[in-house]
Amino acid sequence: MLEDIGPDILAAHREFQMLESGTHPDQAPYLGLRPAAALKLFMEQAVREGRTLPGYRTASRHDVNWRHLGRLVGAGGVTAPGSRKLVRNSALPVAEDVDLGTVTGRIDGVPWRDRPITLRELPLLIRYLTAACFVIISYLSGMRPGEALNLQRGCSRRDEATGQLLVDGRRGKGAGRQPRTAEAEDDLWGRSWVVVQPVHDAIAVLEALASSPFLFPSSFVSAQTSRPAEDHARAGAAVTRDLNEFITWINSIFVQPDGQPPIPPDPTRRVHPSRFRRTLAYFIVRRPRGLVAAALQYGHVATKVTPSYAGASNTSWMEDLAVERLELLVEQSEEDWRLLGEG
Repeated sequence: MLEDIGPDILAAHREFQMLESGTHPDQAPYLGLRPAAALKLFMEQAVREGRTLPGYRTASRHDVNWRHLGRLVGAGGVTAPGSRKLVRNSALPVAEDVDLGTVTGRIDGVPWRDRPITLRELPLLIRYLTAACFVIISYLSGMRPGEALNLQRGCSRRDEATGQLLVDGRRGKGAGRQPRTAEAEDDLWGRSWVVVQPVHDAIAVLEALASSPFLFPSSFVSAQTSRPAEDHARAGAAVTRDLNEFITWINSIFVQPDGQPPIPPDPTRRVHPSRFRRTLAYFIVRRPRGLVAAALQYGHVATKVTPSYAGASNTSWMEDLAVERLELLVEQSEEDWRLLGEG
């Protein structure tokens, strides 16, 4: 989703943003023209080139997408009765939807879809792409859901001394949640996570999708009066919906040869954001010196907190851990006895 499909979604989003702002190269011929003149020129070119009018289809109707037609010609007055009459009298065919960008991404050597992304699909695909980015960031960092959702633009960096890839954010628990004073403004972030390259790649995609301060704004597409994107991050409940709709979309689009869904039903419960943090811990703790590494990554006060994150139904590894601790105590006791004997 990030490496193969994401660039096509970003390209479609950029094309839409250019049309919305009036900076698309195709809008240049209509600059300075009155709406009627711009529409007439557009329809003359459409007839010559065999193009269609932008349209939309619902369960009950199929009509011209007047708002997008206004974007194409850079004129806001295409909804006037005279303009609509001029368009309808042209007898130009009306498309089912509006195509944006081209499909370049390939999966197993085959294009991931056989037609361009449409205007109607774009908001949903943006949601699915951001859900994939959330999975990558939260799973490969161990952040709490709230810590990941409140990341802000410019949070990714490389440590010049060590070369480590870092993500700077706010602590989800502890002192970082206390009200900040004017004297503490220099400590705005307060927490860094060591990550790998896919996390930085996901952050770059999110920064390209929206101009809001948050990587995960309350809405990527439509403005919200109750939770404006400039001031609010996406809520955890909304991300849970995004994740499960993303899974449904994957299983409906990408079908395996045996007919089984690529992502099988979860045997425990539905996927929710907090599970990624614990899944990473499961793998880190089982690496050499992993318990200490996990405690550092997760910011735990003591390593005894970490095993609760890394537990599983098969807890035999916990017995191994207990044996290691016992051997450590024996070694420390022997060393203490030796030192006592030496005075």
